[in-house]
Amino acid sequence: MIALARMGATLRRTALQAVPATLGIVMLRFLLPQLLPGDAADVLAGESGSASAESLAAIRA
Repeated sequence: MIALARMGATLRRTALQAVPATLGIVMLRFLLPQLLPGDAADVLAGESGSASAESLAAIRA
């Protein structure tokens, strides 16, 4: 019985530690790209080698 109580306490502690870690990862994943300069169209146009104004407009559309 004591082993079950210890296992339950360990699972609760692990779950409570996982919540802030998960929230931190989610916040970084969605907020960090907002802080970086440029946008996805710039990256895509740069990779293909055609960074003209028309190609950027087509990618954004």
